[in-house]
Order: sequence, then C-alpha cells, then structure tokens
Amino acid sequence: MPEGTACEVDKDACCAGMACIEFTVYDWPRCRPRLPDGAACVADAQCQAGVCGANHLCGPAPICRALNDTCVVGEDVCCEGSCVEYTVYDWPRCRKP
Repeated sequence: MPEGTACEVDKDACCAGMACIEFTVYDWPRCRPRLPDGAACVADAQCQAGVCGANHLCGPAPICRALNDTCVVGEDVCCEGSCVEYTVYDWPRCRKP
C-alpha cells in the first residue's frame, strides 16, 4: 500500500520502507515511512532499525537497564536486581531485592 493510505495495524502490508503507523487517536492508521532511532514506537515493524526497544523507542535495547531505570516487567534485563512494579503510582523500575 502506498504512503498515506489508510491501513489496519498488523494486518495490512505497506510498501517497502513503510509501516502502518497510528500517530494519534484523531487520525486513521496510515502507511508512513518507518521511524528513526529514538522515535516513540509500539512495534518492531514501525522502526527503520527493526527494533522497538526499551521504553518503546526505536533502536536496539541496551544490554541491561541501570538501577532505578524504568523497565518492562518480563522483557527488560536489569544490571542489578530485577524489574519490579511496587505501586500503580510509579512505573516498573530496576530495583534491588
């Protein structure tokens, strides 16, 4: 599907170098150029590098997350401790046991 064409995320195929991306809830998902490193993402296919890494940013994930860094439980590896969510008022973070 060419750039700008409305699409359905994870179902429709966009032309080479593009992905079905929804930037806002006020616009339909559309075939758009893949995102550069550092751009916000929700899926690997949206990124030029092919990786939607830590903190939902395009680019490779670091080998491990530092103590007190935000993390995704069950996905990110912490250099010390583990990824834990103590309360609903704070993001999961790498914490010492």
